[in-house]
Amino acid sequence: MKATDIQSLQEAGFIRPDQAEAILQHYQLESHSHRFMTLVGVIGAILIGSGCVLVIASHWDTIPAGLKLITGIALLAGSHVLGVQLGRQGKYPQTAEAAHLLGSLLFLGNIALVGQVYHLSSRPPSVILLWGLGVTPLAWILRSRVQHLLSLIILLVWLGLEMNQADSWIHSNNIRQHFSNTLFVGVVLSIWGHRLDRSTYSEFAPITQRVGSLVCLMASYPMTLGFFYHGQSDAPGGPAFAIVLSFLAGLLSLTEMNRRNDAPNSRTWASDGSIVHGGLMALAWMVQAVPTTTQDWSFPATQPGPHWITLPVLFGLSIIQIRLGLRRQQTWRVNQSMMFIGLLTMTAYVQLFGTQENTGLMFLTAGILLVGLAVLLERQRRRLITQIRESTTVNPA
Repeated sequence: MKATDIQSLQEAGFIRPDQAEAILQHYQLESHSHRFMTLVGVIGAILIGSGCVLVIASHWDTIPAGLKLITGIALLAGSHVLGVQLGRQGKYPQTAEAAHLLGSLLFLGNIALVGQVYHLSSRPPSVILLWGLGVTPLAWILRSRVQHLLSLIILLVWLGLEMNQADSWIHSNNIRQHFSNTLFVGVVLSIWGHRLDRSTYSEFAPITQRVGSLVCLMASYPMTLGFFYHGQSDAPGGPAFAIVLSFLAGLLSLTEMNRRNDAPNSRTWASDGSIVHGGLMALAWMVQAVPTTTQDWSFPATQPGPHWITLPVLFGLSIIQIRLGLRRQQTWRVNQSMMFIGLLTMTAYVQLFGTQENTGLMFLTAGILLVGLAVLLERQRRRLITQIRESTTVNPA
């Protein structure tokens, strides 16, 4: 269901304007113009921030150190002051978002500026962490979804750098541990997004869920490739970070299930979500437990191996994700899962290259499933529109 569908129902007289607005807010449907203006503002803020950095860098040697710091602080403060003023007026919310985003980007520039002026040496992850500590509170104070998205990106970048840092307690000693820990992070973000859905910051829930789901897909896909398990380092990876993330995911899941006991279809939603998250965490632990072996699972990877366990499991979890997306009216989840199923199907075909009978049967089965899912999705959309029409017939405007 899209915002245009609601607009069509309103224009046809089936629903009142206030009902249309309530539906848009309940299902978190945004107009394309609002999204376009937000995107333009974000791109503009990035260009302005990059331009300021480049202009200062081009005259770096001729600008006194004190003037550099004053200029950087003035630009940072001016951006946020402009955002506050525009936000109070309420006429230009996208421009206010862009101004605050520019200030957040300039905060990173100021951190780098101070390090260059005073010749400070620091760990790259610590710089990103300091940036995140400055941006994250601003997102919650302003209730800004753009700032929240930026804080999530900063979090993922910081964790990625920390896992590659040799002196970090969450250091990943091999590529398998790196991707499995990243999968744990994606699961935690996804569960946290569901937790936010019924909090006072419910506007952050869709962004957090989408980022978490995307991280899960990106981290789990390499586990379906045979060569991913070949030629890894023998260095044992510390499981401390994985244990902490597993405990955090379990704790969030328990609190989320308790909060949804009074909601319609809560048990079904909770069970589907628990199956998906539990399956992903089981795969993450399995990948870390795979020992280093001389077995060659390169293309064509037709021999039995852990990738032939991961691939069908992810296929089944994607189908559950589609079911979950249909029940929660989350089109993005359905589309994302269907695209991932297609990617898994192509991956299986490439790794089974040369066995035409097996791949033919697999393609036939996958094609039938995809067509059936498409028909089911269209029926769900039509059923929802029919329910809206029936409700307006019972309670006419």
